[in-house]
Amino acid sequence: MKVAFYGTPGLSAVYLSALIDAGYDVRYVVTRPDKRRGRGAGFMPSPVKRVAGEMGIEVLTSLSEVSEKTESTPIDVSVVVAYGRIIPKELLQESLFLNIHYSLLPRFRGAAPMERAILAGDEKSGVCLMAMDEGLDTGDVFEERVFEMANKSLEEVTRGMTEVGVELLLDWLKDSKVMEVAPKKQSGDVSYASKIDPSEYRIEISDSAELALRRVRLGRGYLLLSGKKVIVARASLASGIAAEPGSVVEVSAGSYGIVFADGILLV
Repeated sequence: MKVAFYGTPGLSAVYLSALIDAGYDVRYVVTRPDKRRGRGAGFMPSPVKRVAGEMGIEVLTSLSEVSEKTESTPIDVSVVVAYGRIIPKELLQESLFLNIHYSLLPRFRGAAPMERAILAGDEKSGVCLMAMDEGLDTGDVFEERVFEMANKSLEEVTRGMTEVGVELLLDWLKDSKVMEVAPKKQSGDVSYASKIDPSEYRIEISDSAELALRRVRLGRGYLLLSGKKVIVARASLASGIAAEPGSVVEVSAGSYGIVFADGILLV
């Protein structure tokens, strides 16, 4: 099976490595252009480009290059994982395009499904393998696998879903199963996962303690204390102490918490 791979960040590189390790013939990789590190510091390749370079796989950084490439290099399956660009209709018609998406579609279509699931307080989410179409995560689904995410941080959710997603992808590529089974239409209530605005990381005293904890689970939750930004790396919930919301209290020896109207955030 001849494969093209589209992806950019670190989690995408995990999938590319898995395809290579499983023996798939990855003909070329499509990724975002190198990023400038800083003034005078040169450029940084994407994690996907680094993996491709180590394995001697050709790297393309624009969709116009891909259009030219498809004429000389036919592809059976194109795998897309967090590429970061819309695939044009013309390319979608060249081969079967598979996409891995980190939600139970059609809930949380879009750019930040894991983050939105955490902020919404979802106890479970999942990974979908779908056939791409022109819409935003609207393609027919081959399979979805549930992932239990209650109380997990974004880092833990990302790592866990990636493990599930790699297994899901390889299961469907094995013996060309994905070429023989028709995917099913999405069903259920549609919602969209817009990117997280920086303001959504800020913990407000008017929040519930649970919402404050969800912001912490995103990995960038912070408080403003005496005008200073304080990042909360990890936290848990407690109750049983009566104090004014916004107060910092000592819960036990060396353990402190921030009081909210309905509970305490232990930090």
